[in-house]
Amino acid sequence: MKAENDISQMVVSIGDLKKDNEENIKSYCEVLREITSKVLKTRAFGASCVDFTFLASGKTSGYIMPYFHPWDIVPGILIAEESGLIVSHTDII
Repeated sequence: MKAENDISQMVVSIGDLKKDNEENIKSYCEVLREITSKVLKTRAFGASCVDFTFLASGKTSGYIMPYFHPWDIVPGILIAEESGLIVSHTDII
């Protein structure tokens, strides 16, 4: 997949839902609704390393993971950065 500039043509992978309270569930559903209304397709692969590998290889155009632990994403960040991708918002790790 080539890099897309048009969000309506993007395939975006999404991370897990943290189900520890009702507010998190509501917030996640609102974000998911907003994303899915704008992009071509969303995918949930179930493993961050798969999400980052698909992103690095160009099979997806973005990855959104609202809830995570550092061990979930640090290997993926390395994969993405080594592939020349820009990784943002890592200051929360």
